[in-house]
Formats: sequence, structure tokens, C-alpha cells
Amino acid sequence: MTLYTLSRVVATFCGAAILAAASHAVVEASHQDLAHATLTYVLAAGIFAASIAIGAAWHRGRRVLATYLVAALFAAEAFNVVATGDRVVAERDMRQAEVKSAMDRYTAAQSEHTKTLEAKTQVDNTVLVEASKPGCKDRCKQLLDGQVAVANANLERARETARLNPKPTISGSPLADRLGLPAWTIDILVALLLSLGANGLAAALIAYGCHVPPAPVIVAANSNAPAEMPDVPALPTPDLSDLVEAEGPDSGLERLAQIIRHNSGSITVTNRELADLLGTSFATASRWRRAWEGQGRIAVTESDGRYVIALGGLRRVA
Repeated sequence: MTLYTLSRVVATFCGAAILAAASHAVVEASHQDLAHATLTYVLAAGIFAASIAIGAAWHRGRRVLATYLVAALFAAEAFNVVATGDRVVAERDMRQAEVKSAMDRYTAAQSEHTKTLEAKTQVDNTVLVEASKPGCKDRCKQLLDGQVAVANANLERARETARLNPKPTISGSPLADRLGLPAWTIDILVALLLSLGANGLAAALIAYGCHVPPAPVIVAANSNAPAEMPDVPALPTPDLSDLVEAEGPDSGLERLAQIIRHNSGSITVTNRELADLLGTSFATASRWRRAWEGQGRIAVTESDGRYVIALGGLRRVA
């Protein structure tokens, strides 16, 4: 097993494992019933299948189908971002419930203390005004003193309540507070990164592991193709001087088989390039190709006006 093949196997396995773990985490975190849990797992399997199908469809020239599958994956990913965001917010709220409760008690205590202090100040001012009046005698003074005592008692209770409910030292959203951002922005960012890091990474790994390697391209000597063609092994120019059409298709097939085997099992050519390789005319090369394909001796796949040719049921070619 080559390193390239091993990397594809590992990528496919890791992608499938990520999808399985992510879907199970969604089911457990959201406490889904059987029907919704089944839907979550089947959607994960659909992402796995779509990741494989995209590469195969693109390789076969099915651009519209591949584009549609990509759009469907984007839609599934958008849904997953929203679902993950809802789950992240719910989990954060659950963890922050105690901090929020403490903050609510602190806010209520501070508000009560402020109101009580204002009421005490108002009573003190009223007492000063009433006590300075000439008609305020002992009974009036007792009533005023009673109001002051009640205001003092209320203020003392408010102070005690505020002392028992101090401001929490732990923030409900420490990262957002330190960055000076609203807490919801961090929740959205976490949901987006988690979704892309799970389903997005899994789909990319599976697409890489199951993609169809491109067939090497053979360029005839008189072709006008660009000279720079990376990763394509150079072929020796065969001696075709003794090849004539009178030798028949069997001789041509023998030469084609030698070229295909030299080129790792397949070639990608046009009819004109095939004729140049076989040293025959365009019409003869096209006729031979159709005959060999009909006999099952070669396997031909058309892609973007070119033919990917591999040996079919050929038992032995010298």
C-alpha cells in the first residue's frame, strides 16, 4: 500500500468517525426522540454519500449534478450551524444560570437599597421642616421620630440584603467581556467554527479519500497542447514505421495495450491523438476503437470530448 492510498483510507475513516461522533453529540445534547435521532443519523450518512458522489460526478463530467450536491451540502451545513448555535446557547445558559441568578439578586438588592435611601432622605427632610413649625409639640415630635425610626429600619434591612448579595466576581461571558463584544457574537462564532470543524472537515476528508484519481493524459507528438504538463509521465515515441493498416486491428490493439500498460493502466486521448499513436488514419483509429469497445477488449469513458481508455476483457496481448 502506497502512502497516497494509505492517506485516502485514513481520511475516509476519520471523516466517517467525525460525522458519527458529531451526529451522536447532537442527539444527546438536544435529547432527541427516536424519530428525530434517526433523522439526524440518516442525514449524517447522506453527507457521507454526497461527499463521495460529488467527486465521482465531477470526474464523469456531470457538472450540474456535482454543483447541486455541493449546494445541498451547503444547505445542510447552514442548518447545522443554526442547530449548533441553539445548542451552544442552551448549554451556555445552563452553565451560567447560577451566575445570572446571583447577578439578578445583586441588582435587585442594589435597587432596593437606593430606593430605601431616597425614602430615608425624604423622611429626614420632612422631619426637619415639620419640627421647626411652632405648632409641633410633643405628640407631633413622637410621630416624626416614629417615621425616622421606620425609615432607619428599612434602610438597615436594605443594607443587609445588599451585603448578603454582593456582585458576582465571575462573569457570565468572560471572553466577550474581555473583548468588549456582545455575548451573542461569541456564541455565533463558536457555533460556526464547531459546525465547520465537524461536518465541514468530515466532508472534505471523505471527498479526498474517495475521489477518483485523474487519468494521465497522453499528448501526441504533433499535438498543439501546452508543453508544460505536470505529473504526466513522458512516454517514449514508439517506432511505428512498420505499422500499416493492412496489419489489421489486432496489431493496433497490441500496440495500444503496450502504451496503456506503460502509462499505468489508462490513457486519455482524442480520436486524432489515438490515430497518431497507432500510426493510422483518423477514420481507421475511430473504427478500431469502436470495434474494440464493442468486443469488450477495452473500456472507454468519454469526458469533455476526450476518451479515457483502459484494457477491458483482453486476456493477453503480446
